[in-house]
Amino acid sequence: MAFEENELMDDDSKEEESIQESACNNFSEVLCPATGKNAGEKPNQNDFFVFKHKIKNVWSKLKKIWTRRQSPKPKKYRPPTFKPTRQRTTQLWSETWGKKTALSLTSQELNRQESIHEILQGEIHFIEDLLMIQTVYHQSLVHLGYISRSEANLIFGWIPTLISIHTEFRDKILKALGPNSCFTYFGTSVQEWIPNLKIYSSYCYQLIEVKKLLDEKKNSDPLFEDFLRRCLESSFSRRLDLWSYLDAPRSRLMKYPLLLTQTQKFAKNNHNELKALEQALQMLRDVLDQVDRSTGLAICKQEIDKIDLPEEMTTVFEDANTVMCRGKLETCQGIKLECFLFNSGLVLTRADSRGRLNLYRNPFEAGHFKIVDLGSEVQQRTKRSKLQMRYLFRVDTSSESITLVTLDETSKKRWMASLCTVVND
Repeated sequence: MAFEENELMDDDSKEEESIQESACNNFSEVLCPATGKNAGEKPNQNDFFVFKHKIKNVWSKLKKIWTRRQSPKPKKYRPPTFKPTRQRTTQLWSETWGKKTALSLTSQELNRQESIHEILQGEIHFIEDLLMIQTVYHQSLVHLGYISRSEANLIFGWIPTLISIHTEFRDKILKALGPNSCFTYFGTSVQEWIPNLKIYSSYCYQLIEVKKLLDEKKNSDPLFEDFLRRCLESSFSRRLDLWSYLDAPRSRLMKYPLLLTQTQKFAKNNHNELKALEQALQMLRDVLDQVDRSTGLAICKQEIDKIDLPEEMTTVFEDANTVMCRGKLETCQGIKLECFLFNSGLVLTRADSRGRLNLYRNPFEAGHFKIVDLGSEVQQRTKRSKLQMRYLFRVDTSSESITLVTLDETSKKRWMASLCTVVND
C-alpha cells in the first residue's frame, strides 16, 4: 500500500503556473523599453522608469517561484473519512480445529490446546504486522524520498529477518497438529526455535537509536511527519503509530515466558513435554538477560553522548551498562544540574549555552562514596517569594562532599533508593 507522489503535491501549483505565465509576459514587454511607442520613436525618461519598475516586478515574481521550489510544503491536510478501527477476530481452538474433538478431551488437555493455539494466533497476527511495516512504511517512505537508504536500513533493516524467524515458528506449531487436530510435540518445537531469538539482542540495541532518529525526523521534516499522521489516522494502522509497531517485537519477546509458563502448567501429565518446556524457558531467560544488557548499554551510550567528556575516560563511563536514575537536581546554592546515576557511579553535569552538558564535578565512582539523608527544610529565597520545601541528601567521599536538593519527596525517594542500590552493590 504505497502512497503516490501526486497525493502529496502542493495545493498552490496552479497559482505557481499563473505566476510563471505572468512573468514570461512581462519579460516580453520588458525587452522593449519603448512599449506603446511607434516604431522609431525615441523613449522618454518616463519610459525608462516604467522599464525599471517592470524589471523589479518580474524579479520579485521569479524569486517567489524559486523560494517555493526550494522549500516545498506538504499538501494541505484533510483528515480521512472516519472508518472504524480494524478489529482482529480471535477464535478459540475449540471453535476452529477442535470442534469435533474438544468434547472428548479432559479439562487439562483442553486448556493445553487452547494455550498453544493462543501462541499460534499471536504469531500469525505478529507476522501480519511485520509485513505491514515492510510494505506500508518501509517501501512508501523510500519511494517518496522521505528517508534515505541508510536511514531505511537503520529503521527497517531487521524486519525481513524477524519475518523469517517468526514464520518458521508458526510453521513449526502448525506441523505439530496431529490427525485429530490436536497439538502434540509443542515443547520440542519451541526448544529448537528459541536460539533464533538471540538476534533480538542486536535489534533492541539498535531500537534506541531508531527512536532517536524518528523523533529528529518528525521534528525537522514536515513531509515525514505528515505521512506518519496520515497513516495513524487510517484504519489499517489500528490507531497505532510507527514506533508502536517497531517496538512490538520487543513486547512480543517479553510475553513468551508468560505464554510458555501457562502452557507448561497444563502439561504435567506429559513428562517429555514438561522437560522440553522447562529447558526452553531457561534458554529464553538467558536470551532476555542478554537483551536487557544490550538495551542498557545502548541507553548508556545515548546518555553519555550528550556529555562533553574529558580526554581521559574515567572508569565510571567505561564500566557503565545500566542507567539507574537520571533527572534534574540542584545544589544548595541553587545551581541546576543534570544528573546521571549509572551502575558504575554518579555523574553531575551542567548545561552550557550551546545545550551541551559539561562535567560539574569529577564523577563519583561506585564503591567510593556514601549517601547521607539530610531530611527536609523550608526555604524562602526572597522576601516576596513563597515558602518552599526542599528535600536534601549528601554525597560524601574521602576527599569531598556535595549536598543535592530535590523539590519533591517522591523524587528524593527515587534517587535515594537508586543510590543505595549502587552503593550496596
